[in-house]
Amino acid sequence: MIVKLKAICGIFIHPRPRTKLMNRRSLKMASSGVAFVSRPEKRQDYSEGRRIMTNSIFPPKVPNLNFPVMANVHQSITFDKQPSSKAGFTKEIDKLIAEYQRNPESYREVIHLLKCAKECETRTEESKEMECTRNLVDCTTASEDCLQDNVLRGVLIVFEGADCSGKSTQSSRLEKDLKSRSHKVRLMRFPDRSTSIGQVISAYLEKKLEMNDRTIHLLFSANRWEFVQQMRKDLAAGVTLVLDRYAFSGVAYSARKPGLSLSWCQAPERGLPCPDLVVLLETPPGLPGQTRRFGCERYETSVAQSNASSCLKKLADDPTVHWEIIGTGSEDDVHQQILATVEPVLLNAPNSPLGRLWNKQD
Repeated sequence: MIVKLKAICGIFIHPRPRTKLMNRRSLKMASSGVAFVSRPEKRQDYSEGRRIMTNSIFPPKVPNLNFPVMANVHQSITFDKQPSSKAGFTKEIDKLIAEYQRNPESYREVIHLLKCAKECETRTEESKEMECTRNLVDCTTASEDCLQDNVLRGVLIVFEGADCSGKSTQSSRLEKDLKSRSHKVRLMRFPDRSTSIGQVISAYLEKKLEMNDRTIHLLFSANRWEFVQQMRKDLAAGVTLVLDRYAFSGVAYSARKPGLSLSWCQAPERGLPCPDLVVLLETPPGLPGQTRRFGCERYETSVAQSNASSCLKKLADDPTVHWEIIGTGSEDDVHQQILATVEPVLLNAPNSPLGRLWNKQD
């Protein structure tokens, strides 16, 4: 039965109290925040019979509920995607700093990296730009693990690779497979574009915003650090985390840029939770350019992808991190190879403490 709606001064009148599912038009109006008023039943005063349902059934979409922010604090800020000058852009970074300073204990590392990003944007000499990251290790290694008694910690698994290598597909399949085995699992993707910093990164990747190479690298790193507290809590509670990209991608895409060394790019990432396993997926030759949407974002070029792949393989030689390289094949074949690689890690990793990435003190 089609429900007829009448528009009166922008308020839609529902002919009778709500008893069945709304039709498509009503659903669309409800999800967009339109107020619905139902007419009163017979022998009932209008003021008593009407009921306003402003998003009570279909609330507006809320960004990542797992984002560790203070209660009732808005997670987004208005960001000028085309600041008129460097001075204007540093003011935008100041907005980000103010946003995260509402909870300084949880975002100490994030605030520090944002301040470094501001310095990189205002300074031109490389030696001075290097100074702002000199104390990053001291800052980013101070966080402590939130261990819980009598609970085996979760496992941290990372998927890396160039675009179109199958990271999103295989990470989703692994999450589904582990859940079917009654594992507690959480899938995360970086960069996370739902946060204030993530929105700036998204504008940069979509070529709507230009900024210093060092500045954007530090923002990518800050985007990972803002989730570290929640990641540690999840792992301590026995939740296995499956990550689609992590610090390694951040380093690989930045280190190819002129003037950015591998060690400089690694500096802000030191102290992040160290993965128990990094799965590096190889990309079939020529595949990225064959996909329909490839080329829409900043790093979606054959040169950028080739350079990133080379850097990831170089990072895979690091003996302090457990890497496994998975060759090309059908989706099912690759998934089976991943399962065979993951199973012993799931068995052994919970018995050892969680390490810190590229931390010289470990």
